[in-house]
Amino acid sequence: MAVFNGVFPILPGKLEAERAFAEETMGARRADFEEFQKRRGVTRESWSVQQAPDGNAFAVIWFESPDAERAIVEVARDPSEFAAWFREQVKELSGIELDPAQPLQSSSSTGGPEHPIFTLIQTPNPECTSACVSGPRQSRVSSLLSDGP
Repeated sequence: MAVFNGVFPILPGKLEAERAFAEETMGARRADFEEFQKRRGVTRESWSVQQAPDGNAFAVIWFESPDAERAIVEVARDPSEFAAWFREQVKELSGIELDPAQPLQSSSSTGGPEHPIFTLIQTPNPECTSACVSGPRQSRVSSLLSDGP
């Protein structure tokens, strides 16, 4: 099982919009999100926010998939309405454009294609010890939705 762990900047003034994105993804758009995850082969995912002492904030995204590289490519290339909405949210909140027309290039630690922002980690032990991620096909964004640090 492959694991992706990424940190995305949250643009200044967008932290509440980031939380709203998480709420909408896990609320009104949850069925579409679950289908999106299934198409990408994502079995578990966690989103959280890390705030730096200087006030900057980052979305920390972790997911597990048999093929994490394909799962990343699919975020950019999935033609569904939900995926287009998701990419637009990522662009608005982080400034990162996941353009389906752009090739994903350079090499990762796994020897395959990689988006310049992403690093993929292969792990021989798929067990997750994090309290915020548990069970197959479960996506948790509770730490992103809370008002805590």
